[in-house]
Amino acid sequence: LELLTSWSTHLGLPKCWDYFEPPISKLGPTDSTSGNGAYWHGDGSAILIDFNEKGQATNKIATLPNSKKVTNLKDIQPGMTAKEVVEKHGRPETVFVFGYATIFSWKGEDGKDYSVGFDKETVFQISEPA
Repeated sequence: LELLTSWSTHLGLPKCWDYFEPPISKLGPTDSTSGNGAYWHGDGSAILIDFNEKGQATNKIATLPNSKKVTNLKDIQPGMTAKEVVEKHGRPETVFVFGYATIFSWKGEDGKDYSVGFDKETVFQISEPA
């Protein structure tokens, strides 16, 4: 967890990334770089990070292994923390970080996409299929 925390801090990722097992620590050197981005992948994990002209991490996308399939997000409420969401629904399949916003997404048992949006560290949006 310490390595993940140091990676998340170094890469400009929000604190909510600290609640996952350390898939980042299993990733080796950058697999490829293109333009202003870098890509890593490992056993079921992948991370893509874009950098601005100053070399600061901007957009980050991670695909995580062993995510839980969800049936609904009805127990998620605005104001909950990322840790509370992960405790209720397990590790998301994908994590997107854009500036201060973070989105966790899961594939549902029905094959549809479910997501929770965070503004900094708390839930502000819950999206379920209609």
